[in-house]
Amino acid sequence: MSTSDRLAGKYRLPADSDLLPGVHRAEGPDGRAVGIELSDRVERSPHHASRLALWRSLADPHLVRLLDHGASETGSWLATEHVFGTTLAEAVESGAMDLSRALHVGQQLCEALSAAHRAGLVHGDLRADDIWITRHGAAWNHVKLGGFARVYQRPHNPASAPEHVPGRIPGPTEDVYAIAAIVAFACSGGTWTEPDDGPALASAPASLEWALRTALRRDANERFATVDQLGRALTVVVAVLDDPTRWQHVPRLEQGHTVVPPELLDVVEAVVGSRQEAEASPLMMAPTPAPLPNRVTPPRPQREQEPPPPVTPISAPTTPPPMLPVEQRRGSNLPLVGALVLVAIGLLAIAIVGLGFLVSGVARTAGGPPATPEPAPVSAPALPPSPEPAPVATTPEQVTIVSVPPGAEVRDGDRTLGTTPLVLEVREQDPERTLVLALDGHEPFQVVLGFGGGDRRVSADLVPVRPAQRPRPVAPTTPRPVRPEPAPEQAAPKGREINLTR
Repeated sequence: MSTSDRLAGKYRLPADSDLLPGVHRAEGPDGRAVGIELSDRVERSPHHASRLALWRSLADPHLVRLLDHGASETGSWLATEHVFGTTLAEAVESGAMDLSRALHVGQQLCEALSAAHRAGLVHGDLRADDIWITRHGAAWNHVKLGGFARVYQRPHNPASAPEHVPGRIPGPTEDVYAIAAIVAFACSGGTWTEPDDGPALASAPASLEWALRTALRRDANERFATVDQLGRALTVVVAVLDDPTRWQHVPRLEQGHTVVPPELLDVVEAVVGSRQEAEASPLMMAPTPAPLPNRVTPPRPQREQEPPPPVTPISAPTTPPPMLPVEQRRGSNLPLVGALVLVAIGLLAIAIVGLGFLVSGVARTAGGPPATPEPAPVSAPALPPSPEPAPVATTPEQVTIVSVPPGAEVRDGDRTLGTTPLVLEVREQDPERTLVLALDGHEPFQVVLGFGGGDRRVSADLVPVRPAQRPRPVAPTTPRPVRPEPAPEQAAPKGREINLTR
């Protein structure tokens, strides 16, 4: 099979290319240089195809851009952007990398893999020869990461996490372990660190030892949960290197050699950033105040009970009353009967009068007399209004906009805000807006700017504009001479015949 057929006729390799597995420089359809990675294996699993699709959709300045891919009967190939630089493995061959430079490499790896993880793509096979150090401006300190398509092709990797199993889908904490192993590899000059034990970290500062040992835990649950947390920890290390006395105030655990666990990363940042805020933070485990003494309620004074009135005992009569004769007892019932009759007549009269008042009251109610005003309710004394809580002032966020190449104009509609690199402040009340990065010879790039992401850095990789193809010149055509058409022949006029014979 020819080289052109293997690369789908789009990319042209040099004539002296051996077509062995590896990375080769080739020429793309538009004439620009591209990197062609050849492999003698063909991976046809759906998971591998989805990984390639995710990688091709990413456009982060710290990720090698995937342009195209394909496969044939003899192998597969990838077409990526051509990266001009050196790999991390080649850079460490000459000796240990400077500590600040190694930390800068680790921070950029966290940014690259953070963008990949947000898209659902985990690297799972991070190696030193997948990390390219390229030129950015005047310094060789820009990192580009590739190798997302070779998870199952290389089972032996010294930077792999202990739980890594070839053929199994990796998790985000495996990339956390790999970044820490790569940073330790660069600082030590090529020595790989084992889980939970780092002889290469013996001479490292205490802050760097904490960050790397936390990320290199054998138990994935004891590491930093995300690459963003590891990036924040490396930022703490960079700040401590500027002022080593800040690390003395970080709270330590009882083990002595182990510093705070990853879930207290906010405490570490508070201590390193502002010592006063850290001391006021509730996470600093301040001593618990002594409990208040129990309140004793005094007993209520009891009222003195008044002595009950004296009770006079009723004594039975000593002599019974005299008995009246029968005639006198019958006659004595007549006055009682008369009294009962009078009482019944009085009750009847009262009922009649009450009924009359009831009927008259209903009639007055139907006529609508003014109702008796109800007594005004007694209002309780007004309490002073409680003071409204003062609005919490939000700190404006700083957004740093950079572009590759730099010097692009940042425009907000018709207004030019400046050129990259540019630092903008975004407040909570500012509306969301779309900025356009414009640079001569490159396609415009849009950036959506809004509040809510914290201090962040937005990178844009500007794409050069393809030169327009010139139309082929058309040769002028020479007009052919027009031949005059011959005039029709005219017949001679006929004369009169004269007969001369007589």
